[in-house]
Formats: sequence, structure tokens, C-alpha cells
Amino acid sequence: MKKISLNLSKRAWERIMKKRKLLLYPLARKSIFFLAILVLVHPQDLFAERGEVKKFHVKYVCEIKKIPSYSRNLRVWIPYPVSGEYQHISDITIKSPFPVKVTRDPERGNNFLYLEAKKPQFKDLQILLEFDVDRYQVINSINPQKIKELPEDLSFYETYLKASRYVLITEEVRQTARKIVAEKKNYFDKLNALFDYVYENMVYDKSVAGCGTGDVVRSYNVRRGGCADFHTLFMALCYALDIPVKYIGNAYLSFGEPAPDYRPMGFHCNVEILLPGYGWIPLDISHCKKGLMSRQFYFGSLDYYRIQLGEGRNINLAPIQNGNRLPEIDLKPYVEINGFPYENIAFEALYKDAPTEIFDE
Repeated sequence: MKKISLNLSKRAWERIMKKRKLLLYPLARKSIFFLAILVLVHPQDLFAERGEVKKFHVKYVCEIKKIPSYSRNLRVWIPYPVSGEYQHISDITIKSPFPVKVTRDPERGNNFLYLEAKKPQFKDLQILLEFDVDRYQVINSINPQKIKELPEDLSFYETYLKASRYVLITEEVRQTARKIVAEKKNYFDKLNALFDYVYENMVYDKSVAGCGTGDVVRSYNVRRGGCADFHTLFMALCYALDIPVKYIGNAYLSFGEPAPDYRPMGFHCNVEILLPGYGWIPLDISHCKKGLMSRQFYFGSLDYYRIQLGEGRNINLAPIQNGNRLPEIDLKPYVEINGFPYENIAFEALYKDAPTEIFDE
């Protein structure tokens, strides 16, 4: 059995042992490898309550096709969700013709299923990942009277204040942000005003050209798009005012629809805002705009039709890829051959509801 070493602080380790059981899974059968995995607890603030739970099973299949005969080095990264306060991942099974390991990037703490093969003698390669999920609603009851102002020294939150090629701050955006909050008396009112600006000025429309890119300039001018367009515009407005914000990538389940058989998952993002006195709280402006649940609910709370994959825009993988930083954590695997991005890949991310237990009287 190949030992996996994951660097954790003493505090994080004590928290893991207190809240989660150590789950180990059997290895190896001929050319199929089953990885021994430690289910990690992703550090989060614990101010929110767990709401109702949704239980389901996930099957993820990644295929790398027509691998060139001259391939010297094949590298594969697959997004790898881990357990946290609001989702529990269990019964993990991984099948691969080469050994795989779970990696964690030091910049943002995102986890990946990583494979590296020297001179692979395969025309096609398939990796299968399956696991069970218990996903809980995130419920925050926010008392505005308890909200404090941001600290003057924000150096600790530097990662969540950085503009990048994927979150640009133009002078027009900066001026708009200042105008939105000009007459707001406190930090909480400013956050609400920024939320309302994006909600009132953006139309949820995935048919518009450029939808889903999260291009701030396009979103600001066109005022239409999907979740990435809503939330990246919100991030840019926050950055312009030195407000820390996280971009959260999720696998998304069909909202409110039963899934007795496998059906595809999509991608959905939301953001988290630093709220002194509460910690990081979630916002989901695009789901609010779609009318899935109320504005009051999505300012601080989340539904359970999602699996959190990771966070951030302009990200590096672990180990770091040779190519450019990626726009975000999403469902799609990332592959490099001989140090260059390889696009001849296919994947399916499927889920189905867990069977309901029936007990005899």
C-alpha cells in the first residue's frame, strides 16, 4: 500500500479526529488501483447551522482519448470534493490503470485527484470515481446589530482581494462601486447594496454570447449571463472597495427534481463574503434571480442541490500545471501531455438519489 502524506496543522488534525471517522479503502486488484483515502474536513467557520439533508450517489468518468504514441509524460487533474461542515463524502471508490493520489494546493486548499504516467502504453485511458454524498442546507440567521466593520489591516485576507485576468477592475467598475455604497452608513448596508445592484441590473440569460466566462467588462456592459457572470461582477465591485470575497465552484444538481436514475450534474458558482462576527457567509445572486428561493434566503444561506468542489478564480492546480492558471475549479478534468494542455478528453458527472430506507413495523 502506498502511503499518502498530507500536511495538516495540529488543530486541523484534532478537528478531523473529533468530527469525522478515518475512512480507509482497499488498494489494488491486478491493474486496477483502489486508493487509500483520508476524508478531510475543509476548514470553515461554524456559525451557520445545518438545515435539511439530501443524500445521493455520484459517478464521475474521465476519458483521455487517442493518447499520442510519442507521449513521454501524461498528467491528469480531476476536481476532488472533500467533507466539510455542510457535506459529507463517503464510500469512495477509484479505478485507474495507474496509481492516483489526492493532492491539495497550498494557495487555496483545493483538492485534486492526480495521476501521472511516464510513457503510457494506452490508446485511451479511463478513470472512474464514485462516492456517496450527504449535503446539508447552510442556514445563517444574521442579526445586523451584531455585524462589525472590517478590520483596517486586511493583509490576512490578501488572497481574497486580488484582481486578476479573470476578475478585472476597470475604472468604470470602481466608480460604480463607490457610487453604490456612497450613502451607506455601515459595512452590512454596503454588502446589501452591492448584492442588490447585481440582482437588479443583471438578467439571467444563458443564451447570450459569452455567457459563463465571467468577463467583468462584458457583464457590466451587456448585463446578461449566468452564475459566473453574476458573481464575478459582484467580486469586482467588492475588490474595488477592498472587501474580501471568495468564488466557490460547485457541482450542481437539478433543483427540486427527483433523480431515481443517473442524470448529469452541471456547474454552478456562488460567492462567500467576510462578515465580521459571523465569518464567511455564502451569497447566491444568480439562484436568487432565477427565483429558486428568496433573496432573504440566498443572502447568507444555501440550498443542498450542490457539492462544493473548491474555490477561486485564476487558480493553480496541485502539483502546479505547466500551462496557464485556470479560470476556476469546475467539473472538467485538466490534462497535460509532454507539458502541454491536452483537449481530447471526455467526462461524465452523474448523480442519483440514494434509495429511501424502508423499515418494517
